[in-house]
Amino acid sequence: MNYNKKGYIVRISENALIHMVLNGLEAYSVLHECKNCKSNNLETYGQVWGHVNILPNGKTLYCVEMMTVDTSANRTKNSVEPNDDALILKKDIMSSFWPQYEFLGDFHTHPYKKYNEVIEKRLYNFSKEDIKSIEDYSEDWIKHKYRLGIVLSIAGMKKKGSKCPDWINNSTIEFTLGNYRFWLKGYITYLDESNMLKVNDHDDENIILDCPAVVGLIDEYSKFGRLVSEPRSIYHKSGEI
Repeated sequence: MNYNKKGYIVRISENALIHMVLNGLEAYSVLHECKNCKSNNLETYGQVWGHVNILPNGKTLYCVEMMTVDTSANRTKNSVEPNDDALILKKDIMSSFWPQYEFLGDFHTHPYKKYNEVIEKRLYNFSKEDIKSIEDYSEDWIKHKYRLGIVLSIAGMKKKGSKCPDWINNSTIEFTLGNYRFWLKGYITYLDESNMLKVNDHDDENIILDCPAVVGLIDEYSKFGRLVSEPRSIYHKSGEI
């Protein structure tokens, strides 16, 4: 789990994206029972599952295939505290019945009322508390093979937006659904010189977030063959040209 200098690609499947958006929007828009009150604009929390590949070019590919929500998490407008037992239970179930999916890391939302403020203050990034919740509990997360953190920031707008989906930077995608604005951000973790878990920098260009359901297919992950004109073959594999 040392830092891969050749780079990382975090690929979010459409299925995982749908669950992130639906659960994030429910916590954002629908009133929930809280202590002595009802509230919306709550954070939500869960796990991301999938698999890991090393590409021919040496990059690490994290494929996020599904996302699960912690119904036992203690949620507020400014924080979310998961129940440790939930992860233990889910990992046990997944390894027993759906072992094709491994635990990659976690997911949570950041709910905001003003979308302009999110952009101006870069609130789509992990907060200091988010980073501390990983790095300060390094030994526990290492046992669970925590490798990936995803945050979805949400803000409402007065009217339907027309902005096309796009990257703010390599690891942050901004998109609009109706009059909701979203920012999807990916972080990776790695072991430092002391074998403690570290979270990558906010603007690390070595981390690429890919979500084809939002931005379409990006460029090839590894070199692809080319069409050629020859008597017996019109296609050559990469490296044969």
